[in-house]
Amino acid sequence: MPPQAKVAELVLVTERRIAELFPAGGAGRMEASGVLANEQGFLVIFDDSRNIGGVGADLADPAGNVVITPSGAADSPAWDGYEDIARDPLTGEDHLLVEVAEHADGEWMAKVERVDAGFTRISASWLPFRLPDAGKGMEGLTCVVRDGVTYLPAICEGNRCEGGTAGRRPGGGRIQVFTRSLSRQAAIGAHLRTARLKPSRVKATAGTQRSVSCLSYVASSTSSTASGALGSTSCRSKVASSRS
Repeated sequence: MPPQAKVAELVLVTERRIAELFPAGGAGRMEASGVLANEQGFLVIFDDSRNIGGVGADLADPAGNVVITPSGAADSPAWDGYEDIARDPLTGEDHLLVEVAEHADGEWMAKVERVDAGFTRISASWLPFRLPDAGKGMEGLTCVVRDGVTYLPAICEGNRCEGGTAGRRPGGGRIQVFTRSLSRQAAIGAHLRTARLKPSRVKATAGTQRSVSCLSYVASSTSSTASGALGSTSCRSKVASSRS
């Protein structure tokens, strides 16, 4: 029997509550919704604030952490905050995802604000994809380059990108893929395609869930020796109710 390949695992190294990383406040209730690892540490964005948290690599020392307010003209009306952050590996510019907003034609769409390395706003562009309503938008965004073309994949919150009962029915995860505009005045080019996600085979556990906003530092490992690292702002504790 051939040896089985080792499966990479994410190993928790350390975590801190967001409130502990910014003891002076400055970012609303600090409901962290996205994180980006960079050379200095991490950038954290919040869905209840348009500020950005700058966190050093050492989560135990908050002394050098800062709350950044992007400069430049902001769209009106102002959004409550951002849902995710993604960096363009070619330009170094950051894309800030607005989960959902009402377009001038009455449709609901997500939006992306782009900032440069100095956190100055460059542009704000709609993601050209209709969303069901104000309650179900885009939950995640990333930026990848393939064969010289930059793509912005965004994942829908509701299954099949729908709201209501249809959006809660399992097995319909969807990623919408957009192209990056070649214009500096616009972040988004066109909606390229829809990618379907395979249904999860993980059985849900009955119970309640408590959520505490915090930053975790995890490492990818195939053994007891960890290598590589990334950040996550979804720190949730599950309290299961046994039915056996």
